[in-house]
Amino acid sequence: MPIAVGHTALPEDRGAFRAPVAGPRVPRAGSVPRTDYCVVFLLVVISGNPVVPRIFFSTEVVVLCVASFLACRMLSLRRLRFSRESAAVFILFSSLLLTQTVLLGTFHWVTMGGFLSRLFIGFAAVQLVPRFPQVFCRVMVLLALIALFFWLFQVSGLVALAEGPIRALPWNRGGGTRQSVLVHTFIRRAGSFSQRNSGMFWEPGAFAGYLNLALLLLTLIRDSFPVGLHKRYRLILFAACLSTMSTGGYMVLPFIFLFHNLGRKRQIITPQCAVAIVVVVVGSYFAWYRLNFVGQKTLVQYESAMVQSKHNWHLGRLGTAVFDWEYIRRRPFTGWGLHSETRWALNPNFEELGLAAMGNGLSDFTAKFGLIGLGCFVAMLWLGFCRLPGASKPVAALATGIILLQLNGECFLNYPLFLGLMFLAGAPGSQPRVIPSQMRSEREGKHEQNHGR
Repeated sequence: MPIAVGHTALPEDRGAFRAPVAGPRVPRAGSVPRTDYCVVFLLVVISGNPVVPRIFFSTEVVVLCVASFLACRMLSLRRLRFSRESAAVFILFSSLLLTQTVLLGTFHWVTMGGFLSRLFIGFAAVQLVPRFPQVFCRVMVLLALIALFFWLFQVSGLVALAEGPIRALPWNRGGGTRQSVLVHTFIRRAGSFSQRNSGMFWEPGAFAGYLNLALLLLTLIRDSFPVGLHKRYRLILFAACLSTMSTGGYMVLPFIFLFHNLGRKRQIITPQCAVAIVVVVVGSYFAWYRLNFVGQKTLVQYESAMVQSKHNWHLGRLGTAVFDWEYIRRRPFTGWGLHSETRWALNPNFEELGLAAMGNGLSDFTAKFGLIGLGCFVAMLWLGFCRLPGASKPVAALATGIILLQLNGECFLNYPLFLGLMFLAGAPGSQPRVIPSQMRSEREGKHEQNHGR
């Protein structure tokens, strides 16, 4: 289809790069400004690199600086505009925080400002990068390649030879289980380096969650990449996810595999999907009984959550869900807020433990913001997926369900990246769907105008 002069074609434009036989043509990676990659990389770094608070001593200071930098950049590019969807998200969460202040009788402006700053960072990144899903996938592929390189260095035992220099780095001198070289984090367990791959994130489960998000988006925007490149990206991300040996990552991976093999038209269950279901069932059976970090670990966490007597029983994903249930039951709609004074109000002795490592991000977010906050996240996430090219409403609903399943593994909504997914619906590259009735009414209106002339 010819492109009109003066029209800036994006991958999101339906048919803009459609060739007669070979399928959709995609612009080269060089057509995306380098600054877009820098913005997304900065978003990923601030959403889970453990070196950030060690270097700058305060995560909140870093968040404020990044938010200010992105705001200045948006102003300089004249992109500080809020769509109706984006404005609705800010208004709803600001109203929730104010409501919690009134109902709970506390005012923690630093905590509230920190959350809104993280929310703004997610919004700014999506607003500044018109092709955010494509750029995010490419950034994660690069990080996956770097992580696989260091992981091979790790499992071969060669990392022990560099233990001295790694510990000598300024941000590692305090010791701890996480030893970082900026682009990769080594996890130490029982005096030796773990063979699990953390990438540059705080733990392998976090890395697996971001890889799964990239795999999911890669499926939703598959027409934005050439077929061969799309397959290579999937293979790299899949290999990196396997190297994490993450329980949560492995449990979500089969659903992404099935999602990729679903038909995107009326026939959802295709022969290819039927074969994929068989592969997933057999693979899941093998993983449950053969991999200790899948089946056995899940059973141990379940027993611990039910008995509630073992140390730190509440830090597992099932234990956290049980722990948070009482908070959700008491305040189901508006939640308990973000500050430890109110978040742990029913268990004041837990506040001293600093429960930043709660294992279930879905129940944790619901306890903080109630069903209203969770409902806003789900609705905006679904709407954003609907507006991606080639995604129908049922496909968007399945993708949203996979994201919610992934949230059961880590508290991803404490970070700007997952919060930013709510702004895909109002992103510059997304366009509201035009339903046939609207198209018909527009044609009739133009016909009446021409007839009147």
